[in-house]
Amino acid sequence: MSEQIAARLADMDGEALYAALRDGSLPRDQVQAEIVRREMQALPLAVVEGLASSEALGPELVLGVVGVVFETEWYDDGYAWGTVATVVPRPGHPLSPVAGVVTVDFDRTGAADALVELSEHAERPLTYRDTLSLDLTSALVQWRAKQP
Repeated sequence: MSEQIAARLADMDGEALYAALRDGSLPRDQVQAEIVRREMQALPLAVVEGLASSEALGPELVLGVVGVVFETEWYDDGYAWGTVATVVPRPGHPLSPVAGVVTVDFDRTGAADALVELSEHAERPLTYRDTLSLDLTSALVQWRAKQP
């Protein structure tokens, strides 16, 4: 990606970025790469917020989570990132292996929206058993700082 186009894309708001994708005014692959970059940047905090509001964890247990893993699911038009993630707790956390595998469904959350965008703009088509692992360390710090 040329530095000039990259700088231009980085300065665009979301609406302008999608307009460039629709009208072809900028190279499609570079616009899609910028969309993926933005979604990957926003996804960890959206996941932490989803975990904190979930019945499985809530705000009390979310700080003991170090990551999540999403897998692909088959939809009518092919594989895409599913909205159910396996929670990866830190060792010794109440959710560690004694409790078994804990999953959280991010359907109807900001994380689900990001997963849709990541699926649609993936560099290559997603396949069976692809995984998306997220380290939530930085996002947990951001989330905690926003709490009263």
